[in-house]
Amino acid sequence: MTVLRPNGRKGFTLVELLVVIGILAVLAAILFPVLATAKRAAKANVALQNLSQIGIATQLYADDNSDYLPYSEGNNCLHLAIIKGFGCNGYSVSLIESLPPYNAEILPYGAKQALFESPVDSVGILAEEPGHQATWYLETATTQYPGSSYEYVSKLGLEVTSLSAIAKPLETPIAYSFYVLGPQTPQGFNDVLFSDGHSEAITHETLTRELESLEQ
Repeated sequence: MTVLRPNGRKGFTLVELLVVIGILAVLAAILFPVLATAKRAAKANVALQNLSQIGIATQLYADDNSDYLPYSEGNNCLHLAIIKGFGCNGYSVSLIESLPPYNAEILPYGAKQALFESPVDSVGILAEEPGHQATWYLETATTQYPGSSYEYVSKLGLEVTSLSAIAKPLETPIAYSFYVLGPQTPQGFNDVLFSDGHSEAITHETLTRELESLEQ
């Protein structure tokens, strides 16, 4: 109920104010997770758009190089070779060190460096997924090559693969996110660019299976 102040104006009782504050707190508790999910979904959509733009630049590179994909290495393998001295994907350290990174190869074709930093690849997002690298973009950035949130499927470039020679373009990844989003790795999702030019989020289990099929 309302009460009259000494000046004759109506006011709220302490109980009424507490009830209003309680209602606002409940609404906030309901809305914040929804808004967080929406924000996360928006970031994931931008990540896929980034990959689509990277795919266009890759196609332009292929058009300029007799249909062949970039003869280059993924940033993760470069990081392992140059920073830690490891070979990667069956290739020697010396070979990996002699190659340019994927993103450096397609930068002249309109793939601005900003495209390689996924908005999903951040400390805030990945902190919600225990066990994942804080930010691959920064992890793979050195003075020797630019960073990337996405990994190039090196086998396609190093074995001199043409886009037209890929038997299953809808299922063959060209690049994919280093980060995996999900409570458990097999059920988590990677953002993936396929050789036909489309990008989508697929389960890590599916991505692993499709990458393994390239080795057969």
